[in-house]
Amino acid sequence: MKILIYGLGLIGGSLGKSLKSNKQNIQICGYDVDKNTLQYAIDNHIVDEIIDLESSIEDIDIVFIASPLKSYENIFKWLRNKKTKADIIITDLGSVKSKAHKLFESIFQNERTFIGGHPMAGSDKSGIKNSTGSLFENAVYFLTNPNIHIKDLEFQYEKLESIIKLTKAKILRIDSQKHDKIVSKVSHIPHIMASILVNSVDDNECIDYVGTGFKDTTRIASGNPELWTDIIMSNSHEIVENIDVLIDGLQNMKSNIQRKKEDQIRYELDKSKKLRAEIPKHLKDNISPLYDIIIDVKDRPGVLGEVTTLLGIVNVNIKQIEILNSREGYHGALRLCFEDIENLNKGVKALEFADFKFDIC
Repeated sequence: MKILIYGLGLIGGSLGKSLKSNKQNIQICGYDVDKNTLQYAIDNHIVDEIIDLESSIEDIDIVFIASPLKSYENIFKWLRNKKTKADIIITDLGSVKSKAHKLFESIFQNERTFIGGHPMAGSDKSGIKNSTGSLFENAVYFLTNPNIHIKDLEFQYEKLESIIKLTKAKILRIDSQKHDKIVSKVSHIPHIMASILVNSVDDNECIDYVGTGFKDTTRIASGNPELWTDIIMSNSHEIVENIDVLIDGLQNMKSNIQRKKEDQIRYELDKSKKLRAEIPKHLKDNISPLYDIIIDVKDRPGVLGEVTTLLGIVNVNIKQIEILNSREGYHGALRLCFEDIENLNKGVKALEFADFKFDIC
């Protein structure tokens, strides 16, 4: 099996790392507009071979497009003009599917197979240097409906799924329009709301007092603005419809507050609490989680060094350290972030042994 990953940023690089780690009989070719990215990919064995736009792709079985949606038209036209296998599968890893399908069909006229793909995994960091082979593990990986005139459709699905399964993602076949409606609610609008919340404290009065709750709520606002503008405009219809739903909810809450309807406010808060508890805990979000511990510490010299030295002794890798100045109800605290559950568990055991008081977030 020979595949091409077109675009070697965070997502494309992570796909390459994941497939390489499985040691299957898969040859991975890579292309990216950035020459430094290509060099990094080959130096770090993320791909087996790098290609350019003039290279032959006659022996490629599957093309994974890991580029912004605004680049799809040029990529599809490039593929349309290349000599390829008749049964080549073209897929992508973008978060908007209806537009991708329509664009493909307008260019290829059902002459090739396009199966839309979207792994619900990502990071607030970007670029191949932040890629990881475990990014897709336990993430939902949507596959959306291909053009209906494909012969041997089920065989094509199974061929693509056999590769995706190597990433340990959870594959779900879904209609492209239903996909776009879902992700507008659970991914695109939350990103918009996080950005609005952050901008709402841009008054030089509140920003110095922002605590962990606000930071947790708005962490996704750290995403790439160029990428997210492309996503929002590509799924604008679904997003606008669901923004109206959100506005109605805010207006209702505003009205309940103004009219002092405590029972209704309590009902809405209780409803959201119960719904949130039903979110599957085994699935990844489209932003990789950080595993956090908040440690209660005395405000004295050397305490930060004591904590980091302790965790260093047991080989715990700390992803982030934050001194909390505005944690309600506490005099002093450190927030430590770990990138995986293994480091979290080792950190917990070490802190318990040293009698530190802490909360796991």
